[in-house]
Amino acid sequence: MDTGFNSRLWLLALFGLVGGLVAPRLSLKENQAGTGSGDNSDKPYLTELLEAWSTPSEQTRESNQEHLDLSIKKAESQLMIQDAQKPAAHRIRFLPYVSSRVFASLY
Repeated sequence: MDTGFNSRLWLLALFGLVGGLVAPRLSLKENQAGTGSGDNSDKPYLTELLEAWSTPSEQTRESNQEHLDLSIKKAESQLMIQDAQKPAAHRIRFLPYVSSRVFASLY
């Protein structure tokens, strides 16, 4: 098998790319012809493809609103129990060494 730029792999990749671009377009056109809805016929192909593959904006808005509601609920519960939490305290390390030095200097 030839390993240069003219290898059979590039030819197969080109055919695959062309087939991958043509097949969705034909299937979208067949679906439009079958349903009888001509409202998308004036849209460019790329727009139709992006609309078919993207998440609807209504679903995104609902998901964002649900996330916002849960975040607000979590923040409210955190505020409610914030006073009940143990306050942060500084831990004194090597207390016996420090206290014996301090008390020794006092006497």
